[in-house]
Amino acid sequence: MERIPHYLRTTINKYKGLITEKVVVNYLMREGFICEIYLSVAEWRKRDWKDDLRHHKQLYERDLKIYSSELPPEDWDYLSTPTMTWDEYRKDELRHVKALMKDLEHSYLIDMEEEREFEYIWGPHLEQIRKYNEWLREYGHYQPDYVAKKGDKVFLMEVKSSLSGRRALSGEHQRKALLKAYDFGIMPMLLVVPISIGVEIGEPQLQTIEK
Repeated sequence: MERIPHYLRTTINKYKGLITEKVVVNYLMREGFICEIYLSVAEWRKRDWKDDLRHHKQLYERDLKIYSSELPPEDWDYLSTPTMTWDEYRKDELRHVKALMKDLEHSYLIDMEEEREFEYIWGPHLEQIRKYNEWLREYGHYQPDYVAKKGDKVFLMEVKSSLSGRRALSGEHQRKALLKAYDFGIMPMLLVVPISIGVEIGEPQLQTIEK
């Protein structure tokens, strides 16, 4: 077996990373953990749903007024819709605007429910995670993989692969950042995923294409 070329080794590493992520999430869920990508929790910001919805309703009311009128607005360009009269155009737009607002209200309800669930799960621990994240920004150049929760405990998960019994190394910089999590009431953990990948590369052969 020849030495693996750099481009192929890079491809294998990316593939290994994707597989490792899927294995980790499935494993943690099976073990009763709730798991999220670290940044999605550490940098989460609560949306102002009332202001968002109010803004869209104002736009809806404005469009509703425009397209409910039997007379076109002064700035309406007849040339932009040469095959439609104003009456045909406004009725089409009214259907579109009403359907859009209905879809928006439905999506807001779904998003708000997801936010309530997020708050229920992570709310009591968000302050811990955010304070640790603030320290981490000052410390620089490190970002954990996952944050997980089981019961009333929060865990910082660093994922490492173990290829042929050799575990990916953790530098001193990374180790210090992980251990610092204890100061914020977060338990750092290393999750090692054993991986075995075989690659066989044969000798290239140059062949002439016959007529």
